[in-house]
Amino acid sequence: MKHITNARHIHTEWEKGEKPKQKVLMVIVENENCCTSFKAEELLQKREAVKIMFLDTLRSRLAQYHIVVIDVQLEDYQFSEAFNKAIDDKVTAEQQALAEKNRLDLIRYQQEQQIIIKEAEAEMMRIQAEAYANATLTKAQADAEAIRMLNEYLATNPEYLYYLYLLKWNGELPYFYGSDVPIPFFEIITP
Repeated sequence: MKHITNARHIHTEWEKGEKPKQKVLMVIVENENCCTSFKAEELLQKREAVKIMFLDTLRSRLAQYHIVVIDVQLEDYQFSEAFNKAIDDKVTAEQQALAEKNRLDLIRYQQEQQIIIKEAEAEMMRIQAEAYANATLTKAQADAEAIRMLNEYLATNPEYLYYLYLLKWNGELPYFYGSDVPIPFFEIITP
């Protein structure tokens, strides 16, 4: 590769249809590669710092040819196949780790939901059991009070039992009676 020595030579090369900008840059990069102070991964992570360093190097190197460099744009880094594969593998591993973390978070969230549901169901069952117990106790107390009141009433009014019996009687008399069994509703008074 031949080296370009001044701007007049670049103009001459341009007239021949070549791309002197690329040739100049290639010469500079081949002669002094400022990117070698960075690791390959840093070239991607510290892209702005690499750009500034590269721009400063180009400006100082091209100033002797009376070329003013306004800006540079770093594109299309060329890395080894092994490095590219390592980057791809790292990105894939990070994505898989993130996917697994998200999956784990989802499982935890679902488990927390299940716990909340089970706690709510248990609380509902406790409330229902308490309500049933209170209802049963209230009914038992009411039944006991009713029995107590009925016993008091029957102690002073034994005819009330006949009245209750008549309310449920269908009007038919039994077909057979034993010798010691009284006929219902008929009180036979013996002298």
